[in-house]
Amino acid sequence: MRCVAHSLRLSPAVNRILVVDDEKSIVFALEKYFAQHGFEVDTATDAETAQALLREHCYALAILDVHLSGRTDLTEGLDLAAMVRETAPETAVILMTALGTPETEQRATEVGAHSFIRKPTRLSSMADIAFGLIGAGVPVA
Repeated sequence: MRCVAHSLRLSPAVNRILVVDDEKSIVFALEKYFAQHGFEVDTATDAETAQALLREHCYALAILDVHLSGRTDLTEGLDLAAMVRETAPETAVILMTALGTPETEQRATEVGAHSFIRKPTRLSSMADIAFGLIGAGVPVA
């Protein structure tokens, strides 16, 4: 299933962002920040909720934590990123993790993430990357 709204180039009218992280303080901070900048922000703290939101809405940007639960294989965020790239290729994807390894970063590239951020990072740095991706539009894969 492809996101119908993504058959067109991103425009300012597409102003919805998805934030997925199991750390509620990060979700809260990103939600408040992007909402103050005029975006509709949907949030999830687990992969199942994120998948449901991805089926329901189209997004200009998805900010996804790589490691969403106690699992040690670090695949949930990567799997979500692959889902986004497959169903909504015009959605920009930022993957972030506190447990980054070169292998994880390589996998992020392989699933089509546009940016890979190691936590902790300053909100202003995350915003610069996010606004750069949204403003530039993301080429269809």
